Amino acid sequence: MSNAFQRVASDYPTVTTEEELYEVPASTEFQGDLHIFNQSAAAVNVSVAILDATGTASNDDWLLKEYVLEAKVPQQITGLCLGAAAAVNIQVGTGSTVSFNLWGVLTT
Repeated sequence: MSNAFQRVASDYPTVTTEEELYEVPASTEFQGDLHIFNQSAAAVNVSVAILDATGTASNDDWLLKEYVLEAKVPQQITGLCLGAAAAVNIQVGTGSTVSFNLWGVLTT
């Protein structure tokens, strides 16, 4: 597997339920950043969780929970270091037009 800096996942969610953006493959580690951008003309709520394994986030997994992201404003979560099977879950509020892009390096 290449150790090049790359986009490993992206999403433009259209539903308001929690969903998995990315799961780190077995025998792999991820180091990188999550970029979030509100493309709408109004503020929206976004949530981001880091889980040790896939599934639904519990209260202690959330990095952002219903965070108000203003219109046309980017947000970054930097310095993510995730082990094998860890997952990044995301959730958006009603009527949002938010893009999520996970950039970084995968190493085995």
